[in-house]
Amino acid sequence: MTGRMRAVADAFSEAGLACEASARIRDLAWNKLLVNVSTSGLSALTGLSYGPLFGLPEIEACARAAVAEAMEVARAAGARLDFSDPGEPWALAAEGLPPGFKASMLQSLERGRRTEIDFIHGAVVRHGARHNVPTPVNATLVAAVKGLEHRITTEATHG
Repeated sequence: MTGRMRAVADAFSEAGLACEASARIRDLAWNKLLVNVSTSGLSALTGLSYGPLFGLPEIEACARAAVAEAMEVARAAGARLDFSDPGEPWALAAEGLPPGFKASMLQSLERGRRTEIDFIHGAVVRHGARHNVPTPVNATLVAAVKGLEHRITTEATHG
């Protein structure tokens, strides 16, 4: 933790933006990514807000599998995770937002826009390849969301 890091965090806090300086930024980024991996792609593909999404055991099983892959990738990349079970990020997402909440990836598709699939599930796939960790669930979610994106954005531009 450097003085510069503390100064930046203080400046954000003084401006009214919640900010906490951390020497574990990479670890925190992986932990946040795990929560997004648990819901983003599946919400986009199903068109479900969080209430119905969390009500389907098949969705939860797929989410846990995607998170388990991401956890293995994160550990191979040297991250220290706050989660020990793939169900924890799923539960955290369920507890943190209302049933009507829609993942940003779903919101993008509803607006006829591209999603952040490359930066969520795609990041898991890329880092997995770099560290020789298989990521078939996340790769499938990337392919499916990209296909949906293509259809939706093509329809939006070509009527």
